[in-house]
Amino acid sequence: MNIFLKAWNGLNLSPGQRAFLKVVQGLIIGGLLAAFLAIAQYFYSNGAVNWRSVLDVALVAFLMSVGYGLSKYFSAQGDAPVATALSELTDAADKAINADLSRGPDPVLAVQPSIMQRAVPIADSAPPPPGPVPPKG
Repeated sequence: MNIFLKAWNGLNLSPGQRAFLKVVQGLIIGGLLAAFLAIAQYFYSNGAVNWRSVLDVALVAFLMSVGYGLSKYFSAQGDAPVATALSELTDAADKAINADLSRGPDPVLAVQPSIMQRAVPIADSAPPPPGPVPPKG
C-alpha cells in the first residue's frame, strides 16, 4: 500500500513519511499560488506575465515546503502512533465517565426543583394583596 493510501485510511506513518506528505502538501499549495499569480498577471496586464516574480513565488514556496517538511520530521520523532494515542485517549475518557457515574447522582442537583415547577412553599407564601373594593349600591 502506498503512502497516500495509508494516510487516506488513517494508518500509522513513520516520521519520514509524515514529513514527505508535508513537503508534497507545501509543493501543491506553492504551485497553486504561483499559478494564481501568473493568471492574475496575465489578465491584469493585458497578456504580459512577469515570469521572474512567478518563479520567485514558486522558489519561496518550495523552500518553505522543505522547511515545513524538516520541521515535521523532527517534531514527529516523539509522536506516538495514531492508534496508540487514540486508544489512550478513549481509555482516559472511559475512566473519567465511569468514575463520575460511580459517585451516583449529585445531591445538589437532586433537590433542586425543575424549571417548570414552582419553588415557593405554600406555607411561606403571603396572602394575595387586597383588590379594589366594589362600591355598594
